[in-house]
Amino acid sequence: MIYPTPFQREEAAERWFARGIHRNDKDSEWLLIGRQIEVAGGQERLDLLALDKDAVPWVFEFKRDVAKEDAVGQLLSYGAFVAPQSRGWLSAKFAARRETATLPAGFKDR
Repeated sequence: MIYPTPFQREEAAERWFARGIHRNDKDSEWLLIGRQIEVAGGQERLDLLALDKDAVPWVFEFKRDVAKEDAVGQLLSYGAFVAPQSRGWLSAKFAARRETATLPAGFKDR
């Protein structure tokens, strides 16, 4: 029997999930924009930012165990920050983690 076990560190869960998103194949539903994206003037960082197949941004926040109520507020705050951002902002975050790919090329090649 398999028993669920929490990740020892949030970063481990984040890396595991990011690898699944970042497969870069045509069947993937997601395009990973980046990990540890600065928000709120650099005072905070969201864990993962991705675009779905319709180019809608998704924020992922990981907790190593059961999330408390403040984690929901944190996620909503990050989502409220990301939602009005421009395509240029998303492109800059995508390009900051890659040497040559642009956001449109990355989305097309996913």
